[in-house]
Amino acid sequence: MAKIMGAIISMASVIVLLGWMSEIFNIYLYGGILPQRIGMKFTSALSFLLSGLLLLSIANAYEKNSTSSGTLHQVASMVIMLIVIIMLISSLEGTKAGIEHWFVGGAAYAIKGDMAGSISFGTMVAFVVISLVGIFTMINPPKASLLLLAGIIECAVGGLSFSGHLLNIPILYFGIEGATAGVGLPAAVLIFMMGMGLLVLGTTKGNPNG
Repeated sequence: MAKIMGAIISMASVIVLLGWMSEIFNIYLYGGILPQRIGMKFTSALSFLLSGLLLLSIANAYEKNSTSSGTLHQVASMVIMLIVIIMLISSLEGTKAGIEHWFVGGAAYAIKGDMAGSISFGTMVAFVVISLVGIFTMINPPKASLLLLAGIIECAVGGLSFSGHLLNIPILYFGIEGATAGVGLPAAVLIFMMGMGLLVLGTTKGNPNG
């Protein structure tokens, strides 16, 4: 189940990244996959791709009751954390473009002004959680308690954000005017899926760490 969630998250992220590539390099893609149609920034899509791959790696490590020191696992964990740190610094400094401008340049503005802004606080929390689990997994075999805690946090962020969109209550999806952008609906779904993957993994029977 966790591997399926990781694969879906990764594939969805690739679709969004393809949309960004079509805008950056002016390449026509089927139906025109435009980033503004799903409201996800380039850095968010990249982080979700790495998170999906990281979830797959964590699942493999948990099944084998071992650490995960592969290059992809290490890179994914560190890059996700680095993106969040840079975005936080960018937000504190009041730089609207932030790291987004490094990747997509003027495309973020040409598509939609707020696509160049910072990642939502709720989304940052979700990325930090999966990144920390990845980092801990490089040191020790992942424990069920850690996976369950991380899964609960991810599901809470994703579930609240999804409910906020359904009920049109911005505070639930961390939308605070002048402080932080809200978690987009697609991001909320992916975060919830990430949390479910961790929860299911943590409740898997037969692992000695349980």
